[in-house]
Amino acid sequence: ERSFPDPPKSYTEQQAAINMPVQDRTPWHNVHIYDASNPGMVLGGLLLNNGVTTANFYSMVEIVFVFDQDYTLRDESGITVERDDHPLQPGKYFIVTAGSITVSDETWLVRAAPVSTLPYPEEFRHAIHEWDRGCVMTGRGACGVAVGFFLGLETAYVFPKAYEHHWIKHNYGDWITLQPESRRSINSVQNGLLLWRDLRIHFENYMVSINPDVCMS
Repeated sequence: ERSFPDPPKSYTEQQAAINMPVQDRTPWHNVHIYDASNPGMVLGGLLLNNGVTTANFYSMVEIVFVFDQDYTLRDESGITVERDDHPLQPGKYFIVTAGSITVSDETWLVRAAPVSTLPYPEEFRHAIHEWDRGCVMTGRGACGVAVGFFLGLETAYVFPKAYEHHWIKHNYGDWITLQPESRRSINSVQNGLLLWRDLRIHFENYMVSINPDVCMS
């Protein structure tokens, strides 16, 4: 039998966040996804930034949708989009398959206001400061980082702290190899990032994402 620290006090906030309405982000998107057999309905989309490849796009599609047969993506001209390193272009893309397309039922852990305002443990903030030393997205650090001055840089959880109950239930802590002193694995340095304040806000609101399988260096 497993034993854990006291359960997080934010569990009711977690449930409230899951049930909160989510803002429609479709107007922000410049990439839209459709079912080729029902092209009048938008299935999803994204706001395209530099660096996203067609292979990345296929991976995103496979996170959101479940297929029981092979599929391909076609652009508005009907040309099949290859899964490769070519840059993805803005536009409409159509899923072509002889099978079914099902939206994944994996729980989307919505970050609502009550969740994002939960306090971060000091051990977590300190560990992330020492580990990252600068913004992991831009590669830039604050002028005073060398002397422990992190003005403008803020810590963020990769997996939201407010959903620690979900983390424990699914044994995500088993992936953690660097345990914090508190032994609450969700507070591990491996579950955190140091970001400039504006990027942290975007990250925590799912406005930007990070592909851990891609190295930009």
